[in-house]
Amino acid sequence: MTPQRWIIKGKLKVISPLSIRTGFDETDPPAPQKREAASVEPNAPPDALPEGQFAPVVGIEMDHEGRPYVPATALKGLLRARAAASLSVTEKEALFRLLGDQPEPGRDTNDTAASIGFGGHAEFRNSMLNHDPNNGYRPAIRGRTALHEGSLTAEDGQLRQDRIVAPGATFSVKVVFCRATEAEVALFLGLLALIDGNDASSALGSGTSQGDGRVEWLADDIWRFGQAEAKEWQFRGANKTWEDFATKAKVVPVKVTRLPDQRVTLLFTLAIEGHFLVGAAEVVKNAEGTSVLRKRPLRLHGRDDTTARLPGSGLDGALRAQAKRIYRTISQDFSRWGDDDTELPDSFASLFGSARAGSLLECEEFKCSPCTLVEQEFVAIDRLSGGGADERKFSMRAFESPRLEGRIHLVLGRRTETALTGKRSMNAECSVTPAAIGLLALTLKDLGCGDIPLGAATRKGYGGVRELVFGNGGWMDLLKHLGDEVLRLSETVTSLKPFRACLTGRQVIETAVGLLHEEARTWKAGRPIPEEAQA
Repeated sequence: MTPQRWIIKGKLKVISPLSIRTGFDETDPPAPQKREAASVEPNAPPDALPEGQFAPVVGIEMDHEGRPYVPATALKGLLRARAAASLSVTEKEALFRLLGDQPEPGRDTNDTAASIGFGGHAEFRNSMLNHDPNNGYRPAIRGRTALHEGSLTAEDGQLRQDRIVAPGATFSVKVVFCRATEAEVALFLGLLALIDGNDASSALGSGTSQGDGRVEWLADDIWRFGQAEAKEWQFRGANKTWEDFATKAKVVPVKVTRLPDQRVTLLFTLAIEGHFLVGAAEVVKNAEGTSVLRKRPLRLHGRDDTTARLPGSGLDGALRAQAKRIYRTISQDFSRWGDDDTELPDSFASLFGSARAGSLLECEEFKCSPCTLVEQEFVAIDRLSGGGADERKFSMRAFESPRLEGRIHLVLGRRTETALTGKRSMNAECSVTPAAIGLLALTLKDLGCGDIPLGAATRKGYGGVRELVFGNGGWMDLLKHLGDEVLRLSETVTSLKPFRACLTGRQVIETAVGLLHEEARTWKAGRPIPEEAQA
């Protein structure tokens, strides 16, 4: 087929909160804009905020009008990742022509292919937000905090906020091919079809292992610019661009087979005992007209309704803090771990990520419907008189004994193939460690036994887990299922070789916990002695 120019247009629909960060805090927030109430995420604070009431806001990519957008590099990188996990070697050659590649390392320096990179024929454009230009769009602010490993309360100085694009928003996508055949375009469309928003493999930005950043591809139009269109442009297009003469084309996408994931998915329900609250700040006016902060239940992004929900980041943070306490208890290592996540035990880093690799444990949002909203009154007690402190009465709205249902995924191994990172000889391999299975099992056991409170105000009796329900059983059935799935997939994941001799899922978990104890002892032996212990 003769290579031609092509234009692919479509949309990326945001399925879960999207945050493509700049890496810097906002120093000059966008000016207030005219906006409709329905277009603003309910958790967004007003334009004028009480000074000192909010933590610094982590900035996200926004255009000159203060509207978020998806950088072209983000979409191109996502497609490279999907291609690396799905395409055969023959199909990858076509993707190299479209996306480009770099010189192959390790070859003779006199070889041209070792010194010259090739640019791809696909030109990606930044994807801009679809929104009424007469009504500005100000992305929502979401508060987050790190949990202290000892107390499981919010750690001092770790409160942070980031802007997010609410679910339901769409971004316009445009990709131009300078020289491509119809077959190559069909393959490219097949890759785009894999972006379905179902899991972290279709996610952009930060927090992808916590359920954030999931997007769905919505195809629109395909335009062709061949010889006939070029001639017409030459004779009639004095004041027009070549795109004005492109004609609509119909290209049937190639069905790209999505290889089965080497992962274990656990669907379960958390029955909360008593009140439950994931709080969001709300600025209200008191009787004197002064702006004050009040905590209320977090609303669903993009809608003005309220329901019990536990974000993936909330569950991930609680599990991470408990897993660290479990590991410290087993290893008897009480010295401080590196703040920059560069010095972590292998099992812990495998589950929750490190400075060198992303986490293999993915937590989705847990939701409840229907549920009952209640309001509880509080009053601060004066420490001297023992009576109620003046003007310290307040109330909190929460949910009464909700049952939260959701999923977590454990990625046992990512496919070992030549990755489409632009370097053809680079192999990508990442697998969970056997000891990490034991660490996850002990953490889930603590969750099912009620040792990990969830949400806000846990020290006020909120968020206690009464029961973990898995199918018709509880946490013991959950761990048995985890062991059965690990045993089933152990033949395809190299790192899980120690489990191949096991006969049941229970033996897998027992073996994993034993390996965790061995790793913990080795970790303790290689750690420096804390200064306080030396003294």
